[in-house]
Amino acid sequence: TLYHAAREAGGVADYAAAKRCLSEAERLGKTRQRQRVVHASANYLAEIALDEGDFAEAERLLDLYDEAVQRNKERRRIAGFQRSHGWLLWLRDRNSESALALLEQALKIFDIQGLGMKVEAEDVAERIHLIRSAIIAAMPDVPV
Repeated sequence: TLYHAAREAGGVADYAAAKRCLSEAERLGKTRQRQRVVHASANYLAEIALDEGDFAEAERLLDLYDEAVQRNKERRRIAGFQRSHGWLLWLRDRNSESALALLEQALKIFDIQGLGMKVEAEDVAERIHLIRSAIIAAMPDVPV
């Protein structure tokens, strides 16, 4: 997706293009009553907001559609929203316990055979590793 390309490039201009495309996809999804398109677009927009440090926008997007994603049993989006919510809790609040719980739930879904979510599973596993590494690094040294 354009979101992934923008994220890999790490460029502001690429994020701007990704946000324009995803916002248009979200708008068209609403117009054509394609909820999965709306939810996926909102999830990717929330991820961009997290990358840009706009935690309020990320939370707004996730909260706006979370109930519908759960109600529709959209496994990919449930996992995507869990990934984004978990990462938000870590980045904004440094709440490692809640963040890890959500990320581990997301990883279980992304790892399901047949979903084709290998890239997403690897991304979540990396986020879990980063949080655990930060926890270990923050531990006081204990004399041996």
